[in-house]
Amino acid sequence: MQRAPQLAEALSARDYEGPITSVLKRNPLVLSRSVRGFAFARLVAPEFRFGTDYRADFVLLGPYSGGCDIHFVELEPPGAPLFTKRGRPAKRLNEALSQVGDWKRYIEKHRDTVLHELSKHVQSHELVFEHREAEPTCNAGWHLYHPEIWIDWHYTIIIGRRAALSMRDQGIKSSFSHTHNVHIMTYDRLLEAAEEMDKNGRTGLCT
Repeated sequence: MQRAPQLAEALSARDYEGPITSVLKRNPLVLSRSVRGFAFARLVAPEFRFGTDYRADFVLLGPYSGGCDIHFVELEPPGAPLFTKRGRPAKRLNEALSQVGDWKRYIEKHRDTVLHELSKHVQSHELVFEHREAEPTCNAGWHLYHPEIWIDWHYTIIIGRRAALSMRDQGIKSSFSHTHNVHIMTYDRLLEAAEEMDKNGRTGLCT
C-alpha cells in the first residue's frame, strides 16, 4: 500500500494522533523528509523518554562532521485548531508549546544525561536504517556525548490542517520559528511528502 493513502486515512481520526504515529513508524522517511532542515534521509527514532516526565513522539538526528542536528517532534491531533479568533494559541497548541518549553529547560540542565540516553535509545529503536550494532555518531565518528561535538537542538510541533488557517493564522504560525524557536507545521506537509515519494517511487521505508 502506498504511503499517502495510509496517511490520509490516519488523518481522518481528527481528534487523535495515534493512527498517524503508527503510519510514521512504518514510514519514517515521510517524517524525515518533512521536518525542516533535512534534505534527505536521517535517523528517526520513536517515543524517546527522558527524565521522569518527558517524552518526544519522535526524535530525528542529522549528523554531520563534528556535529549533529537533533529534532524533537511533538504530534497533536490533526483536527485541533491552532489559534483562537484573537490569534492566540488554542488549547492543544498552547499545551504543546508549554511542553516544549519544559523540554528545553530540562535539556539545558541535563544535556549530557539526555545525550547518553538518546544515544542508547536511537541505537535500539532507529527506524530508517535499523542500526542495532553501534551507537549513532557524527560524520567524524564522534558519539553524541563526545565533549567536542556541536549539537543543534530543534523543536517541531505538528498539528492541525492548512485549510483551517486564515492568512493571518498562516503568518502567525510561521513567526513561531523566530519568536519561540519552535517550528509549527500542519499535517499537510507530511501528506505532501508522502505523495511526492509515492509519485517518484522512492524506496527505503520500513514495511
